[in-house]
Amino acid sequence: MSEKDILLEVTALQFRGLVGSSFAVAATLVNPKVASQNMTKSLQAHFKTRQQIYTAREALCASGLRVFHDDVVTLTDNVVAEVLFHFSVDNTCITCVELWTPLKTDVNMYSPSSTVDFVATDDIIHVCTWRSHGSVAYVIPHAGFN
Repeated sequence: MSEKDILLEVTALQFRGLVGSSFAVAATLVNPKVASQNMTKSLQAHFKTRQQIYTAREALCASGLRVFHDDVVTLTDNVVAEVLFHFSVDNTCITCVELWTPLKTDVNMYSPSSTVDFVATDDIIHVCTWRSHGSVAYVIPHAGFN
């Protein structure tokens, strides 16, 4: 972890303390691009909208947390997932994730489940440290994770 990463984490923690205050903002895409025609059609059909769809490999949560494509994260409902991409529809920032299944052998062992879901980007609590070994991922979640 570099000095920059540590400073970003400390800043994010401080910013989380402001959530609920007048300083809090909604999640937003970083460097958004117009989605491809196929992705636009699929997401517009799923969300029953005709609004333009924007995608990004990085998003900024209202808490100040920066979340990138391929990050492993914990969500508000104590779920571990891998970020596939971020997008916005109807001015709402949403993240497409692959949910990971906890393995019974150890509390910090997970297996990608191939179950994909859409979650509100602001439901992302923390970016985890992790390492894969074969089909098993060892995940170190943040301290408040159950």
